[in-house]
Amino acid sequence: MQSQIEETYSQYAILVLDKENKSGALLDIAEDHILSVDPSDIIESGKDKSQFIHKLVYGRYMVQRDFSFPRSEIKRHINDAVDSWLAHISQDTVIYLSIEDIEIIDVVLTSMCSHCPEPHKTADIPFAALISCPPDFKLNNEGFAKTAFLRWHDMDIHTNLLNRMGLFAFTYEENDPQSPFTKENWKHDIDYDKATEKALKVR
Repeated sequence: MQSQIEETYSQYAILVLDKENKSGALLDIAEDHILSVDPSDIIESGKDKSQFIHKLVYGRYMVQRDFSFPRSEIKRHINDAVDSWLAHISQDTVIYLSIEDIEIIDVVLTSMCSHCPEPHKTADIPFAALISCPPDFKLNNEGFAKTAFLRWHDMDIHTNLLNRMGLFAFTYEENDPQSPFTKENWKHDIDYDKATEKALKVR
C-alpha cells in the first residue's frame, strides 16, 4: 500500500492515502502494523459475551479529519455504535467488544496539530460508556488510549480501518465499583469532570 504518515498527534496520525488531494485516514499508530498483514493471517477473537465483563470507561470519539459532519450527525454515529461490535487492533489480532450504553458529554474539545501554534476546536466528542469486553481488555489510565471502531462485517478489516467515519479512543476505566456495573446503575458512577479531563489528554 502506497501511503505515508504525515501528521502526528502523538498516538494518532493521518495516514496519507492521496497526497495530491491531501486526503487520508485517522489512524492509531498501533494500528499501522496490521495494514501490512495479509487478511488471511489476521486472527479474530471470540464474541462470546458470557465470557465478557462490564466496565465503565471514559474516552473521546475522534472524527475522520477529511469529513465535515455536523455535530448532530456525529452524535448519531456514536449512538449507532451501541449494541454493535467494535474492533480493537492488537498486533495481528482483532479483539471484539461492544458498547452497551453511552453518555455523550456535550463539551467542545480542542487539539494540537503540527500546523497550528495554538490549540484549536475539533469535532471530537467526549463520552462515558458502559462496555462489554474481554477481562484482559484493560486501560492504562496514565498512558495511551485503546482504540476501537465500528466493525463493518461486509468488508475486510483493512478496508474497514481506512474508511471508518471515526474511532473511539478509550482513555480511562473506573475501578473498584461498590457493585458490578449494569445498564441500570452505571450512570450513577460517572465523573463528568474526569471524563472531560481524560478526553482532553488524547493526542
